[in-house]
Amino acid sequence: MKNEQLSQGLHEYARDRELRDRLFEGLLPLSKAIAAKFTGRGMPREDLEQVAAMGLLKALERYEPDRNLRFVTYAVPTITGDLRNYLRDKGSMVRAPRDARQRLYQMARLQERFGQEH
Repeated sequence: MKNEQLSQGLHEYARDRELRDRLFEGLLPLSKAIAAKFTGRGMPREDLEQVAAMGLLKALERYEPDRNLRFVTYAVPTITGDLRNYLRDKGSMVRAPRDARQRLYQMARLQERFGQEH
């Protein structure tokens, strides 16, 4: 979907909620592309695509076109955040608090970076 069409569609969407299905279908490849980046982490691709699609729908609902921000700039972090939360919540058999899982994830990234540097 081109930026002009997307921008016009989002402005109309803010006034007319019936455009949601058309915008959603047009932007679904974006959410699938983002979900593809999270494959290989122990979760089925179909589940990741579904979570990404729900994130896209959330981004469509919460987007405010009057802020003069490109929709993609708003949607990508929203979808990515939903996917990360899903992987943190469902990725392990043991249920640990979200902040503990997030700290563990950050420590693993720092350990990896330290190992590469030294």
